[in-house]
Amino acid sequence: DAVGRDTFAMLALAGRPMTAAELDEAGVKSLLEADLVVPVATGIAVRHALLAEVIIDLLGPDELTELHRTLARVVTDDGEAARHLQLGGERAAAYAAAMRAAAATDRPGEQAAHLQIAAACATGSDADALRLRAAHALELAHDWTGMLGVLELIDPNNQPARAEAHLLRARGAWTAGDTAGLRRWLDEGLELVAGTGSDVEVQLLIERSRVPIFVTSDVEEGLRASATALELAMRTGIDVARAQYLR
Repeated sequence: DAVGRDTFAMLALAGRPMTAAELDEAGVKSLLEADLVVPVATGIAVRHALLAEVIIDLLGPDELTELHRTLARVVTDDGEAARHLQLGGERAAAYAAAMRAAAATDRPGEQAAHLQIAAACATGSDADALRLRAAHALELAHDWTGMLGVLELIDPNNQPARAEAHLLRARGAWTAGDTAGLRRWLDEGLELVAGTGSDVEVQLLIERSRVPIFVTSDVEEGLRASATALELAMRTGIDVARAQYLR
């Protein structure tokens, strides 16, 4: 019946067992009688994951949006609510819930996931700063795909933020063994902040010294590049230890 179908869809979208308090009582009864769900220690669960996939595929866009909004109202965890609010198109509420969730945890992976949602929903003059914060958190959590996705949201007219985004992309390229990407992002980042003496310029110069040292095996250029980076790092106090390591 309709109430059972909606309850089953909520369970499928939640991706986890839900408690009786989170679900419609009549819907749960209908699903138990149809043998589509089972009681478990943490509540009511879909009997088989394939059934959940089927109903999600059958739902139209408007139904999905409304069900995500319903889920956001019944769940008690801010992080979970933020995800459903975002998927339900309620961006301002998703942002607020995600920021509360990020402030409530010190686990890097969880915090990065919450900040990723907040960054996707952020607006206004502080949005790029939050996107960079989220990107750094995702880098720390080794979620390179998530990091790159957040960096795509940076305002193309915000040159300092774009330069920092290129720094993070370069680090991701280095980790992935993508030397062409490493060089591209370093060059494009430095083009945006060359001569500014900013923190990002220092960090980009430090990272660029990797190229002659580890990629092209140009000892003379490696010495020159790392010396330039170290001199600026010591003058500004930015990432001195990393510059000394590469030197």
